[in-house]
Amino acid sequence: RPIIHPGTEDRADGALELAYVGIAGSLHKRLLSHHLGSSTGSSTLRRALGAWLGGDQGWITEWRSSRVQHDAMSENALTRWMEQNLYVTWVKHESPDDVEAEVIALLGPPLNHRHNQGHPNWPALDSARRAWRNGGTPDVK
Repeated sequence: RPIIHPGTEDRADGALELAYVGIAGSLHKRLLSHHLGSSTGSSTLRRALGAWLGGDQGWITEWRSSRVQHDAMSENALTRWMEQNLYVTWVKHESPDDVEAEVIALLGPPLNHRHNQGHPNWPALDSARRAWRNGGTPDVK
């Protein structure tokens, strides 16, 4: 299953594309408890994907736990999408906070919002995230 980020076509060469860079103290816990086993309220990756895909998929947002999140059905649909479309890989680093910005600048993952304003996808992602928080649709894609 290839990594796909909306707005790009599958690569003709079948290569994988890096979509997101994140930091985790425990990768297993972060993946299972936050990215795949929780809600958009506890995962930056889920918020980015939810904002980017949500309008096209018809996913619904609601105000819950003092922030905008997807409703239960939309959260389940997002989890299924992630399980079907994403791979995970990792690199261990003694001080990941010290290198995160440089890694994002070097690799240019399209779903990272922080440290990534120079990426061509950033304006569209920023618009999608703002619209998602407001329960609307992106004004740029």
